[in-house]
Amino acid sequence: VRPRGRGEAGVSAQGHSISGTWQRRRWAVPPPCPPFSCLVPVQLQEEHRPVKHVLFSAWPDHQTPESAGPLLRLVAEVENSPEKAANAGPIVVHCSAGIGRTGCFIATRIGCQQLKARGEVDILRIVCQLRLDRGGMIQTAEQYQFLHHTLALYAAQLPEEPSP
Repeated sequence: VRPRGRGEAGVSAQGHSISGTWQRRRWAVPPPCPPFSCLVPVQLQEEHRPVKHVLFSAWPDHQTPESAGPLLRLVAEVENSPEKAANAGPIVVHCSAGIGRTGCFIATRIGCQQLKARGEVDILRIVCQLRLDRGGMIQTAEQYQFLHHTLALYAAQLPEEPSP
């Protein structure tokens, strides 16, 4: 889609790659790119910004993934991405309704950061804060249990001492 008027943003897909259970998509604005290449920029008037899009296709709506490993790998990829290191802008997370899978991903990322920094995590506090920010985050008991399981798995693979 190309910009048509003042305040409208244009986006075009440059391509994507598949990594097991999720897909990386990159977007760009003119010129149009060939199918299945690898970058997605966004344009608002004269400003262009690249956007990295990741689609976690192995996670059904209102459910949980089959295992926590792919989610932890996705969180690690986001944490270790060059875009994050360059402070290239915010991380935007969204699923169908923006509360179930989105809440699980955000809570997992925050929980991993707490475990890495302090060696402990307060899952209830994370979920309560997320729900203050956006009602309904983490929709089901199954998703809440999956969050506990995922963070326990992450904690088990950490070294003994928390990192600074």
